[in-house]
Amino acid sequence: MTDLTSRALGAVIGSAVGDALGAPFEFGPEGVFSARFPRPGHGGEMCGGGGWDPGEATDDTQMAVLVAESLLEHGGLELPDVFHRFRRWAAADPKDIGLQTEAVPSSGDPWDLAAALHFQASQRAAGNGALMRAARTRHRHRRTAARLGPRPTARLPGYSALSAAAVPRASASR
Repeated sequence: MTDLTSRALGAVIGSAVGDALGAPFEFGPEGVFSARFPRPGHGGEMCGGGGWDPGEATDDTQMAVLVAESLLEHGGLELPDVFHRFRRWAAADPKDIGLQTEAVPSSGDPWDLAAALHFQASQRAAGNGALMRAARTRHRHRRTAARLGPRPTARLPGYSALSAAAVPRASASR
């Protein structure tokens, strides 16, 4: 396994673990975690709750895996393929799906038009789930990002300006 593949796999697994740990508390009232685990430094096991089984993958993890699979299959970021995978996943009636995430793939429009129309109507784009899925593309494009400098992804072919806010700024030292 290459260093890049290992790092990307670590990003997917780390994200999935963090997502599974936090899922039971995502929509609960403030203080639920502290009430369940009152001793500092304790807790953090896969406990389930809030409609989730212990360790169950949420919509964010499920979609992150779809991005990773597409990257591996195509050797790079193919946004139409990622969108097709999201559309197929959304149509399979997942247990949980965000309102924005559901609206764009279910519109019936091509990926770039669907995202643009959703943004026009709602003034919302690239929600927090986009950040959770961006790590996979960041590992894939890290050399390009370092070569191009700040905000390089805005100049990558096929990149939508609507999702620019979801991609971290490149560090020139990488």
